[in-house]
Amino acid sequence: MKTKILSLLTVLLSLLIPVGCATYKAPKAHTFDNSRAYFMDYDKVWSRIIGWFSIHTAPTKILDKSSGFIVSEEGTTVPGPHPNCDCGEVSGGWKIVNGRFSFNIHVFTQDDNSIKVVVKTRCSAVAGYYGQPSIICYSTGLYEKRLLDYIGDGEDVPNDGSGT
Repeated sequence: MKTKILSLLTVLLSLLIPVGCATYKAPKAHTFDNSRAYFMDYDKVWSRIIGWFSIHTAPTKILDKSSGFIVSEEGTTVPGPHPNCDCGEVSGGWKIVNGRFSFNIHVFTQDDNSIKVVVKTRCSAVAGYYGQPSIICYSTGLYEKRLLDYIGDGEDVPNDGSGT
């Protein structure tokens, strides 16, 4: 009887150790340009943004050319952290799961008649032994750079697996 109790206690303690030793290192906010001005007409800029979405199958909720606003759906959930996001690092049996990515874009004419595009992104995920709690994630700037570059030259870089 004493052996069974000790065995059970050992098993229970071994299950608790990974949780007790889990660590989370928060990400640092990345610095990058999330806007750019283009000296081309509004329709061409808008058309290139729509072209980007068709290539990358970006799910949109609001697409309003007259106001210049584009708002994405919440985005798809990926098993780990989203490739466009930095969610920090976890260890000790924890893992980052349910990575999500979404964006807002504003397109408008400036005083010098250039067309400005501003891209705001949101990242989220959860981390833990059982997928809890929510953690802070930051955009790496890769999505913003690729979209803004595409608007400027109409050329997409090879797909590096980062998706939308």
